[in-house]
Amino acid sequence: MGASPSRPVPLSGRISLDDYAGTPYLTGSDVPQGTRDFMVQVRRFVHIQGARTKLVVEIDEIYGCGLFGLNTTNIRALQGMGIQDGQQLCGKKLKLMVGSQPNPQQNNRLVPALFVVGVE
Repeated sequence: MGASPSRPVPLSGRISLDDYAGTPYLTGSDVPQGTRDFMVQVRRFVHIQGARTKLVVEIDEIYGCGLFGLNTTNIRALQGMGIQDGQQLCGKKLKLMVGSQPNPQQNNRLVPALFVVGVE
């Protein structure tokens, strides 16, 4: 019997950040206007059966969201900080900055976006 599409399943072992990219669940649009940066606590990485995003971080709920999908930009930022195994992030905090970037699904219109700028 497989997991339901909305139920997170914990990932274990080494998580190579080279292998994943995704669409975030917590988005820049969820963040109150005027907020420039904030921290999220990483609980664990999860796989959500049937979801498009392969690499999802379960976080302590913030702004009504408890999941954050790591996209290619944020994966590269983490790699630039010397993190190659995503399991290193469990129990740590990600510092996210609110910015904007073009969304190809919306005719490249600039939309609020979240960028990983630090790990504590």
